[in-house]
Amino acid sequence: MSKTKNRNIILPIILVSAGLILVLLALITFFNLDRNLHPQIGDVQTLNKDSNEDVPRINVEDAKFAIDTGTAVIIDVRGEPFYSNGHIPGSLSISEQDLPNSIKNLNPSDMIITYCT
Repeated sequence: MSKTKNRNIILPIILVSAGLILVLLALITFFNLDRNLHPQIGDVQTLNKDSNEDVPRINVEDAKFAIDTGTAVIIDVRGEPFYSNGHIPGSLSISEQDLPNSIKNLNPSDMIITYCT
């Protein structure tokens, strides 16, 4: 009788354990995908590895994906005359000089992509 009772207890324990493992794997996958959609500063290349500049860069494909999915704020830092002549649709016009003050008004959790050419 005790062997049957032990078997009846072991099966639910195995099923619950397997379920917890699947949930854990799903969470790991979700957070890994989220990281891939929102690159961090350490994930992007610097402008020139031989220079002292610490300007993070993003490649064109990742920038286009961020624009298409609405996961980034695009800022045109060229100034109003250039912005008026043509710009990335949906981009904000904030001159390079105004950027330090204006960036305070942006959501710090958004990816911010600036461009000047």
